Amino acid sequence: MTRDPKTDKEGVAGRPGGEPSAAGGASGAAASAGSPAGAEAAAGAAEASGARPKRGILFLVIGPSGVGKNTLINKVLRRSPDVRYLVTVTTRPRRPGEHEGDPYHFVTRREFDQRIARGDLIEWKMLHRGEFYGCPQQPVDDALGAGVDLIKDIDVLGARDVLRAYEADTVPVFVATSSPEDLAKRIRARSHVADADLEERMARARMELSHKDEFKYLLFNDNLT
Repeated sequence: MTRDPKTDKEGVAGRPGGEPSAAGGASGAAASAGSPAGAEAAAGAAEASGARPKRGILFLVIGPSGVGKNTLINKVLRRSPDVRYLVTVTTRPRRPGEHEGDPYHFVTRREFDQRIARGDLIEWKMLHRGEFYGCPQQPVDDALGAGVDLIKDIDVLGARDVLRAYEADTVPVFVATSSPEDLAKRIRARSHVADADLEERMARARMELSHKDEFKYLLFNDNLT
């Protein structure tokens, strides 16, 4: 997934765009909130005038590998320039074309453990091949408090933790395919997925799909384009 973030602080990345909002209900921030810094300035002005600033919305795009979460997120970001992609943290190695903050903050296992010990992460999990992934709390608090809408792809277990912490601010959308066979083809087609990893990913996908009814919105994505 191609990303071109313009990051003002850890965890919140901006994307270019120019079409009207299509984020399924996200109103976005004011016109000056194309960056988190702009949103914070607007929120400060509203507070000074006695008005209560609007809180942002956190859109969670939930589902297993291969359902097209990143494709959907990229479409939202292109059409809704006020929505920000939430950059999370991982210990996995960078893949070709990836950079720090694009699409993750890449850290060592020691640095990840330090974040856990400090209580910096809303949620964290060990996923594929023993690598760790986590969602930082401070960027979420800063963005939502400033009225900035965020969007993030996440697994079922991580989504549960985020919903417990931010239920009133979160719109959870579970993405699935119509058939397991189609999902297996998509995962197999990924160049970075080794044959030995396919069954592990499919087992996890079956587990995640079994929980799809837990979430408020369900979307069947049968077209990746």
